[in-house]
Amino acid sequence: MSKDYSPPIFEGERFHCPFPGCGAFAQMMWSRPSTEACIAECASCGGKSIWRRYVVASGLNFLTKGTLLYPTATLAPPHHPDLPEKIKPDYEEARMISAQSPRAAAALLRLCVQKLCNHLLKKEGDINTQIGELVKLGLPVKIQRALDSVRVIGNESVHPGTMDLNDTPELTIVLFRLVNLIVQNCITDPNEADDIFNSLPANKLLGIEARDNKS
Repeated sequence: MSKDYSPPIFEGERFHCPFPGCGAFAQMMWSRPSTEACIAECASCGGKSIWRRYVVASGLNFLTKGTLLYPTATLAPPHHPDLPEKIKPDYEEARMISAQSPRAAAALLRLCVQKLCNHLLKKEGDINTQIGELVKLGLPVKIQRALDSVRVIGNESVHPGTMDLNDTPELTIVLFRLVNLIVQNCITDPNEADDIFNSLPANKLLGIEARDNKS
């Protein structure tokens, strides 16, 4: 999901709606109430985002550009639909403050990873230890690296002199994508595999169970 995210683009015909609770990839209907303001109405939720319109010089030409003013400007992707409900508020808070404070957003995303580990293991514990437990249970290397990346960066971002994400806000956007990647691989994919397996005929399921018990 995260790799397919299309951030809000000035005068873009379609992109993911910036309004919390929507996030749909939808058609945008643009209007210009004044020379310095534009409004994009989402065809999915009807939300109207407000943009500042301005002109910049580029060589001998002039280019028209725009900046998202409302809702709170963010390039962070919306949460994965399968993100557990109790984690969504933390993710959305991180998303809403990511432009103003990438460091605070990273710390909240680390909390999301902590809660994801609790959800997957069905118990609370130290995040580093829990990632190790998940590895022993067969966690793919790429997901272990994603978990550790969010854990380490989110932790170091709150300690002075270690990592200042305000200097590299693009890295925070990567952390959002990594959280969504973790959800896709650890929750969505296994659930889909279970759904497919459970849809097999009853006699086939009994045959598989007998085979496994025999082995």
